Amino acid sequence: MVARHAPKPRKYEMMIVVAPTVTEEGLPAVVERVSGLIETHNGTVESFTYDSPWGRRRLAYPIQKFRDAFYVLYYFDMEPRQVDDLDRDIRLDSTIIRHLIVKYDPLTERTGQDYGEPDDDEGEGDADEAREAVAPEPSEDEAVAAGDDDDDGGDDDDGDEVEDDGEEEDDASDEDDEDDA
Repeated sequence: MVARHAPKPRKYEMMIVVAPTVTEEGLPAVVERVSGLIETHNGTVESFTYDSPWGRRRLAYPIQKFRDAFYVLYYFDMEPRQVDDLDRDIRLDSTIIRHLIVKYDPLTERTGQDYGEPDDDEGEGDADEAREAVAPEPSEDEAVAAGDDDDDGGDDDDGDEVEDDGEEEDDASDEDDEDDA
């Protein structure tokens, strides 16, 4: 006989989208109800957040005729076999219009820097300096050496259409006049 042992709990993250019919005062009750569902299925909630950067936001497209909703992000531990039961119970909650449960991957964890926020020790001007350092503008001497000797400073080799000064059009009309004579 082979002894089976219980699977080890895994870390998960879950995002729920709560209908805007729930008021801001009623949102903590929904958050606690979902936390209770996680604990009912032998899970432990590590953390959740419904404040910045989440909270009430406009949806990219309507969901069940709602244009905005509340976002809540959970981190929790649970045995893999319990996740389907949690998923079913969340689907039955009419205040939750969308949800997603995924296995937590620390390599995809985002920091404030990923969202374009400057670090505490960096100023906002550093980002502009870094952009300039990546793609410096060529000087006039370098542009001429590269073959860009027109006065507009643009690069004619980039595939953009060059404005026509109309001389070719005049030549073509002169040929048509000669044919008519």
